[in-house]
Amino acid sequence: MAVGKEEEMRRIRMIFVLFFTAILLGAPSESYAGPNDDLKAEISALLQEGEQLKQEQTKIYQESVALKSTLDGLKLKDAAIRRASVILDQKKLGLSLEAAKIETDKAALRAHPTCNGTYEPQEYARRKAWCDAEWAKIRERVRLFNLKVTDVNQQITLNNQDRRALSQATLAWTENTRKLNGRYADLAAKRRAWFKRVLEFRDRRAFDQLKRLAGASQECANIPGIGEFERDINGASERAHRCLQALWDGASKPPAKKPPRKK
Repeated sequence: MAVGKEEEMRRIRMIFVLFFTAILLGAPSESYAGPNDDLKAEISALLQEGEQLKQEQTKIYQESVALKSTLDGLKLKDAAIRRASVILDQKKLGLSLEAAKIETDKAALRAHPTCNGTYEPQEYARRKAWCDAEWAKIRERVRLFNLKVTDVNQQITLNNQDRRALSQATLAWTENTRKLNGRYADLAAKRRAWFKRVLEFRDRRAFDQLKRLAGASQECANIPGIGEFERDINGASERAHRCLQALWDGASKPPAKKPPRKK
C-alpha cells in the first residue's frame, strides 16, 4: 500500500515538472533589460556637460595661445623701443658735444686777432672778408645742427608715443590675462565638480551593469580617483569622457533579444 502511494506521488511530481517545463519552453522570447530612462538621462547629462567643459577648455587654451603671442609681440616692441632710446641718447650726446664745439669756435673767432683791431681801409676789408667767411661757415654749421636737433626731437616724440602705446597695450594684456586666469579657475572648479559626479556615478551598482551591457569594460577600466585628477586634469577628464561615451553608445542600442528556446 505504501509503495503504491509513493509511486503515485512520484507520478504527480513528474506531471508538475513536465507542466512547468512546457510553460518555460513555450514562453515567448524576452529582451535583456537595458538602462531605464533616468539612467540614460543621467549619462546624457554628464556627457553633455563634459563636452561643454571640453569646448570651454579648448576656447581658453586658444585664447591663452593668442595672449602668449601678444606678449611675445609686446616684448619685441619693448626691446625695439629700448634700442631706439639708446640710439637717441647717443645722438643727444653727440649733439651736445657738437653744440659745445660750435660755441667754442664762435668764441675763438670773436677773439681771433684778424677780426679785432683798427686797420687801414684796405687791410680792414681784407680782414673783414676773412672773418665774414669764417662766420658764414659757423652759421652753416648752426643751420645743419638745428636740422639735426629737429630730427632727433621728432624721433624722441615718436619714441615716447611708442612707449605710451606699449604701456597701454601691456595694461590691456595684463587685464585680459587676469580675466582669462579667472575663467580658467572657474572652469577648473566646474571640471572638478563634474568629475566628482562621474566618480559618484561610477561607484553605484548600476554602473557595473551598464558597463557590461555596453561592452565598455575597457573604456571604463581606468577612471582615476580624485587625487590623480588633481595631478592630470585633462588626462583624467578625457578618460572619464571616453567611458561615458561608451556607456551612452551602449545604452542607446536597442536591447538584444534572447534566442527562443527550442521546445
